Amino acid sequence: MSMVELDGIINLSALARQYFGRSQSWISQRIHGCTVMNKQMEFKEDEYAKLAEAYRDIARKLTKAADEIDAAALNPDDVDAKLLDSVEL
Repeated sequence: MSMVELDGIINLSALARQYFGRSQSWISQRIHGCTVMNKQMEFKEDEYAKLAEAYRDIARKLTKAADEIDAAALNPDDVDAKLLDSVEL
């Protein structure tokens, strides 16, 4: 799966802000390989590593939320109304 396939699934604005301290346009330009001022935008090696770790962090959070949903389904009396609100992407 390419990063482009995650468009619409992962909020690029939040990803750029939370993990890079950058704007949505900054990360979008690199994901899509846009040309800006005659230069093709791409991630630097350390940014690729940071992006991979960001996706791993998001995956851990999603897995935790899924596990909590599974647990709630097994114990419907223990369902927390704020279950999904507890997971920040």
